[in-house]
Amino acid sequence: MPSDSDRPQPSAGNHRLFADQVQKQYEHTGFGTAATLINGMILAFVLRGHVRRMELIVWLVCAVMVSALRLVLNGLYRRSPTKTSNPQKWNAGFLATLFLSGVLWGSTAIFLFPSDSFAHQAFIAFVSGGMVAGAIGAFTAVLSAFYLFSIPALLPICFRFFMLGSDIHIAMGAMVLLFLLINILTATRMHKDILALLALRYERSALIADLQQEVDQRKAAQEDLRRQKEQVEAIVITRTDELARANQRLRAIITYAPLVIWAIDREGVLTFSDGKGMEKIGFTPGRVVGKSVLELFADNRPIIDITQRAISGEYISDTIHFKDVFFEVRIQPITDAGSRLTGAIGIALDVTEQTLAKEALRKSEEKFRDLVENINDVIYAVDRQGMVTYVSPVIESISGFRASELIGKNFFDYICPQDRARLKNDFARALEVNRGPEEYRFFDKSGENRWCRVSSRPVLEGDEITGIQGVLADVTWSKRLEEQLTRAQKMEALGTLAGGVAHDLNNILSGIVSYPELLLMDLPQDSPLRRPLATIKKSGENAAAIVQDLLTLSRRGVSTLELLNLNHIVTDCLESPEIQSMMRLHSTVHLSTHLQSDLFNIYGSSIHVFKSLSNLISNAVEAMPKGGRIEITTRNRYADSVVAGFDTVKEGEYVVLSIADSGIGIPESDRARIFEPFYTRKAMGRNGSGLGMAVVWGTIKDHHGYIDIHSEEGQGTRFDLFFPATRDQLQRSRKPETLSDFAGNGEFILVVDDIPVQREIATRILERLGYRCEAVASGEEAIEFLRTRTADLVVLDMIMAPGIDGYETYRQIRSIRPEQKAIIASGYSETERVREAQAMGAGSYIKKPYTLAAIGKAIKEELQR
Repeated sequence: MPSDSDRPQPSAGNHRLFADQVQKQYEHTGFGTAATLINGMILAFVLRGHVRRMELIVWLVCAVMVSALRLVLNGLYRRSPTKTSNPQKWNAGFLATLFLSGVLWGSTAIFLFPSDSFAHQAFIAFVSGGMVAGAIGAFTAVLSAFYLFSIPALLPICFRFFMLGSDIHIAMGAMVLLFLLINILTATRMHKDILALLALRYERSALIADLQQEVDQRKAAQEDLRRQKEQVEAIVITRTDELARANQRLRAIITYAPLVIWAIDREGVLTFSDGKGMEKIGFTPGRVVGKSVLELFADNRPIIDITQRAISGEYISDTIHFKDVFFEVRIQPITDAGSRLTGAIGIALDVTEQTLAKEALRKSEEKFRDLVENINDVIYAVDRQGMVTYVSPVIESISGFRASELIGKNFFDYICPQDRARLKNDFARALEVNRGPEEYRFFDKSGENRWCRVSSRPVLEGDEITGIQGVLADVTWSKRLEEQLTRAQKMEALGTLAGGVAHDLNNILSGIVSYPELLLMDLPQDSPLRRPLATIKKSGENAAAIVQDLLTLSRRGVSTLELLNLNHIVTDCLESPEIQSMMRLHSTVHLSTHLQSDLFNIYGSSIHVFKSLSNLISNAVEAMPKGGRIEITTRNRYADSVVAGFDTVKEGEYVVLSIADSGIGIPESDRARIFEPFYTRKAMGRNGSGLGMAVVWGTIKDHHGYIDIHSEEGQGTRFDLFFPATRDQLQRSRKPETLSDFAGNGEFILVVDDIPVQREIATRILERLGYRCEAVASGEEAIEFLRTRTADLVVLDMIMAPGIDGYETYRQIRSIRPEQKAIIASGYSETERVREAQAMGAGSYIKKPYTLAAIGKAIKEELQR
């Protein structure tokens, strides 16, 4: 009967294994057919005088027909393109023709059996036995093939001897039966070895070279067995008239085979023992006959157990360990004609080397499995269609999928649609040559995208490429860092450009902002010019606000850092006229706050934080054209580890300001660009300069904070602004200052500026505040002026061209007049050069365009210092 290993299994690996088994069967068809024809002719020649000629001719014709049928089938198999895809069909044909060959040889005991010559009877037995012995090497790849040939070939001659009834015939029948059992055991063992060798080729290609030596040894053993068979056949042919000497030869084979063969009666007493393997257990063949196995091996529980099971009628197939030797044991109970148990016959084969090799292989597999399962990167294998055949368990830490969930699934089903076509194209090329690392987006079990770097190489089985295998590494974290760096560099470059534009605009706006303020002070309250001038001043202030947005974008907008509480800024912002007016216009939008009462303070610019919050509220309102809700939250948060998101938040204490809406959300494709200047998705005609989100970005970065975004289309958006927290406490605010607090007492002020309009505006404002003024156009003129005259204070422009800048001017002035007081002015915001001038002794820094309050307060404070 076919064993379970002979039956094709549904997996691809077992299918290929079975196909190789069938192929090995067909490889020996020519040899088996030649042996059938040669031995058949020899048998016919020897029996020609003892069997009727017609029966002999008919038998030979049948032998030729069966051989021809097998050769035709073998030719069809070798030319068939389906021999690997449908091995079951070819195996069935092979088994059928082989069974006919076995029946043919078994029929000699019926149709060609000479009743007048025991020598010729024995010759038939030895020829049939030789054919069975040769089948061990040829037909054990599929064990059922050996059974279908050997059993029909030998059982008829065995039964014929038993039926004759004489002692010598019964002895001869027993020897044939024993020979059949030995060959079955040997074939079974060889079948397992062949399966192991074939399976190892697929399971561990790296071990093929090591196992090749064992394959060669087994081939040598087969060749040795073949030579022994030929020797036996030669002895039978030349010494057929000497039954006694033939019996001695058979006994010699049994004695020197690497086996232990024994027989016991119902009490466990040895009635027969032989085989060279007896030396392995410390006994001499034949010397232990008459002794009880239960007494000889009383200290070996496994031998006692299998002996007791055998004498109770159980067939035994087991492996035992005895004196550092591993034996594979087969024990067959024996019954008499009345089916009564009379004893058992057993055979044991030394399998120490094979057992130790299996143990070494098991340990090697454990080491390999431990390496694969604990490495941080994923080891994978897929077939030519992209079906996953193996993936290491670490995949779960990356994707959330267990390895068992992915085996048998298509690799391409887990690729983001944007990368699927590219991966399929790369996969086709990877089936031909090794592919270097390529990066693709996969989605994990939660549906999130993850970037993975994939390396691959073709998998060869013989000359056939069966798929690819390689390494997959999660690079999502590094990709996010790379995107953040690119975004920061882009914002830095745009900020540099914006800062230069802001400087020039500030110089232009000075006349629009400062002159109306001066003119309004000179006009009576009922003058018709007051309203137009107020409109001009307001427009200039609005333009100046946009310039301040550009300065914030350039990360030069935070000129002062004061102690702030975000709860106060949120309250002031919500109570501001702009927000109040906006909420009245959008009555379907509901705004709520959740402000932590014990919120930590921060250091920063209230103006910039206020503006950022106002921009985010405005965007949230416009994201809900049909109404919705806005929720503003403040809270303390300690990040005890790096927080990965849109921005990477470092460890530390933070005050988090969150603005969440239930609006339309931000598409994933737009999230990376929302902070770029002038990038907007608003419809034409909507308010806004396109700088709102850029101002938020610049403000957060100036405050050394971080931004995180949570958004999903149709589900709303939440911005989390992380500000570094401080435990410093706010002081009580002083009473508001008035313009009279900034008035001068005739002090002399020197104005240094390269722009004529700026010089005129500054002198007009200072004269109105009660100061005496004079202006020069460069740093060089200021130095020459102060060599011969004195000034109570210098208003020094920081950026002047051509010539030296404000810092160099002040440095040279200090060399002439070490105690000279000065304040710094610039269309840019505070720079490193400004801070260096202040470290040298300069006073406050003020931004252009000038206002009465700003310049007056700065001069007053410096004069009083």
